[in-house]
Amino acid sequence: MSIQFLLKQRLGIQFPAVLLLYTLLGFNQSYAQELRGGGETKAGLLSLNPNNSKKYKNIIVDAKDLSRLLKDSIVFKDINLFFLHKKTNNKSLGYEEFSNGRPLENTYRKINDSLYEIYINTPSYEVLFACKKNDNYGPSWYGKMTGGLNAPDAMGGDYDSLIIKKENRQTEAFKIYSYNPFLYAAELIIWNKKTKKDVITCKLLFQFPKPKLAGVTTDTLLINKKRADPSFNWYKNYDSLKLKGQKATIKKGQQILFAFEHFLDYYRWDYMDNLFYRIDSASGWSLTPLASTPSILLEDLKPGKHLLQVKYPVDEAPVFTYEIEVLPRIRDSPLWPILLGVVVSGIAFFFVNRRRLRTAREKAQKTRLELQAIQSQLNPHFMFNALGSVQYLMHNNEKQKADHYLTEFSALLRSSLSNNEKEMIPLSKELQVLDSYIALEQLRFGFRYQCTIDKAITADTIPVPTLLLQPLAENAIKHGISPLREKGFLEIRISQQERALLIAILDNGSGFASTQLYTGLGTKLVRERIALLKRNGYPIELTFATNQKNETKVCLKFRNWI
Repeated sequence: MSIQFLLKQRLGIQFPAVLLLYTLLGFNQSYAQELRGGGETKAGLLSLNPNNSKKYKNIIVDAKDLSRLLKDSIVFKDINLFFLHKKTNNKSLGYEEFSNGRPLENTYRKINDSLYEIYINTPSYEVLFACKKNDNYGPSWYGKMTGGLNAPDAMGGDYDSLIIKKENRQTEAFKIYSYNPFLYAAELIIWNKKTKKDVITCKLLFQFPKPKLAGVTTDTLLINKKRADPSFNWYKNYDSLKLKGQKATIKKGQQILFAFEHFLDYYRWDYMDNLFYRIDSASGWSLTPLASTPSILLEDLKPGKHLLQVKYPVDEAPVFTYEIEVLPRIRDSPLWPILLGVVVSGIAFFFVNRRRLRTAREKAQKTRLELQAIQSQLNPHFMFNALGSVQYLMHNNEKQKADHYLTEFSALLRSSLSNNEKEMIPLSKELQVLDSYIALEQLRFGFRYQCTIDKAITADTIPVPTLLLQPLAENAIKHGISPLREKGFLEIRISQQERALLIAILDNGSGFASTQLYTGLGTKLVRERIALLKRNGYPIELTFATNQKNETKVCLKFRNWI
């Protein structure tokens, strides 16, 4: 808890004030320490010396190095505030940290004839409250100290008298009235001894700086030090306080410790401080324990964003802020049951889907084996028909044609064997094998052949099932145009219909009866292959048609192929 009290001193009534202070301090032995003139105790309370037992030296200042608050005043010529423009020899007042390291002149502002605001910007340029013996007016001061915040030494506290000289000659001498400008609500007062009323009030204004953060940590070992000693001195442990910046993110249940630097550092190292702090503006201010380096331990923060506010324990002190985000634990989230359900469903889906995939793979493997079996039947069928053609030429004593046929057949056989293990090959290679086969059959039957491909078709990049066209072309030659010999005509047309690939095989033979569609081994194998390919996701259709001229058209349609 903070200790607040009022000090009001007037010349001639010092001793009762001291008795009052001793009475107040009697409730707490830690604050009952010796009171010395113009200084402060280690507990942070202003001390007084009613007996003036300690003598101070004089301060001698040239007239050009000071200015007066009440200029050319006849009434208050014996009492005034003097602003020094040079540093005194009092090293304890070297607190340039108040003005961010820049020495600034101490200034004032007149509100009215009875009220002035005094701005203490650089304490080492002292503002002296000095007076001569006067029967009408006297000096006094009023101030309030809060908690354990210790102000710097009193202004004028090291001196007994102010001697003003001009051209090396003393012109005036005043008794210095020491006071502490860093007390909260401190005022210097000139009062009328006869009416007992204040005549002029000078409010001393000093803006406390924001507390300076030394570091933040969530380390359990360091937090345990704080638990063991709430006033633990973090000065030698600054390097261990690793978290910096103005924001921290922690998990629910995690503790976080903030340590702050000592106010004015080594200037006041023998004194302890404390700070006001609160979490979010809705809560009230709490006071840290007295410590050289005050620290704050936050525990059990609720999930969400919080704002830590810290300041020195005076009303006008600026506020240091720090953002803290507390992340909820997964199990504390309202979405946890939903997430758990999703995870369980996902695991169940994984195993079910894995089983389905395994079944689909087994089915596809079975289909692939069936396709390979059919393809293995096509190759002997193709070779049997080709050798039959060679035999036909040999029996007709067409040895030269037979020799050429064997040469073409060997090249065709090599191409067929190289593609035998592949389920799909480019359309260009399939046409190459087909052209080689048709060239052999032309040696035997002498029919005419034509192949047309739309310009939009890129045969090198469009895949088709291996050896799918050859049995259909063979069927057109064997059952359609072989009796016509040189009058026979075979045409293959390749075109595109939207995203579908169309391959048509036309001949001018005698047509076919519906009972002939499924009798040929090659045609039967092609139909079985297409049925298996459909099961594997290949949308292929096979149709047969005969026009009025008995011309036959066999059409393969590959849907969504291009």
